[in-house]
Amino acid sequence: MTWVERNTIDLPIDQLPFSHENNIEIFDFSRLRVKLPHKQHYHDFGVLCFSERKRKEAHPAYKGYTTWQVKLNTFHKERKIVVQRFAEFIYSLYSMGKRSVTIENYILVFVGFVQWCDKEYPNAFLKEKNSTVLSSVFSESTFATIKLLKEKYKEQKKEGWIIMGSPSWIKGT
Repeated sequence: MTWVERNTIDLPIDQLPFSHENNIEIFDFSRLRVKLPHKQHYHDFGVLCFSERKRKEAHPAYKGYTTWQVKLNTFHKERKIVVQRFAEFIYSLYSMGKRSVTIENYILVFVGFVQWCDKEYPNAFLKEKNSTVLSSVFSESTFATIKLLKEKYKEQKKEGWIIMGSPSWIKGT
């Protein structure tokens, strides 16, 4: 299969269309590219629906660097919901007033994580799995959840998960 460029839907982050439930409504999330305020280029979220992707140009100085090419046979429709939820998360950061540079860091980390998953766990994101992640969030809700989980599972052998915590730090998997 050859590398191809896809048609994209390019939107500034403040123009993402929302439904009444505050979910983004776009015809095809596999085509979504988002532009952050005060930035010149778009971030291609939709490209993450493809497990094989590459930049048209390898160096950021070239115009084709922000253009992605994909192998169409590596498209996973199940990933559209992942892209949608990620776009909603990025929008929530924007609506909370996070700076574009901070939002870009979140984007880079997530894209790197997806790239790692494509190499190490190719079936990641192909089915929905409910998970609870608590990390570096020091709210009353977090401490209450940790306490509840410790109580609920205090008699069970901790196999495949662990919660460690103190008033100053929390780490869980």
